[in-house]
Amino acid sequence: MTIVYAKHEPWDHKIGGIVAVMRRLGPPTLRAVYYGGFHAIEGSHRLAAAHYLWLTPTLIIEPLDVPDDGLAPFWLKARDRLPWYDFDGLTVRWQTENLGRWYGSAGR
Repeated sequence: MTIVYAKHEPWDHKIGGIVAVMRRLGPPTLRAVYYGGFHAIEGSHRLAAAHYLWLTPTLIIEPLDVPDDGLAPFWLKARDRLPWYDFDGLTVRWQTENLGRWYGSAGR
């Protein structure tokens, strides 16, 4: 099981339509960052819909665009406040900063 944090709770007026579309199109691919855990930077509603439908999204992990210094307190507080979803068999692709290559792995 892998936990993915969303940016915000899904809005009730949007989630029904997204679930309907996802039933037809299948699981989403979402951009995320990794800092002690997977944090989606887009697709909070798609993440919730995938979890509801028992579909497993693919995450494309982008490099952090800020220096690592001093971020730990922010991420720890964020995890306490953000909604999260657990997935089995999550597909994760890591993008390197320098070459732009993709690495298929569920962990580093």
